Amino acid sequence: MSIIPWLSELNMLSKPEIILLGLLFFACAWGVGYLVDGFMHETALGPFANGIVVGCGAYLGLYLRYRYFLPPASLDLVLTVVFAAATPIAILFALSLAKAKIF
Repeated sequence: MSIIPWLSELNMLSKPEIILLGLLFFACAWGVGYLVDGFMHETALGPFANGIVVGCGAYLGLYLRYRYFLPPASLDLVLTVVFAAATPIAILFALSLAKAKIF
């Protein structure tokens, strides 16, 4: 049994549903990339690159949360949302600082 509670539901999806879920994830990440690009202006990496960073950051945040933090059941949803949102923000902040110092 997996430690991730919703992974068993994800495994029950059919292949077209998984493809649709993946496309939805990438479309949402690209949309958030446009929002981040509009918010960060010159320090952003561009809509497409921001979307990739946001998508990878959300995935990394979920991985870190389930790999290293085991909260009580009452805080599970809160901690998962915080990790999925805070990790892309931290990565984008670090990349914008690096871009400001390098270029």
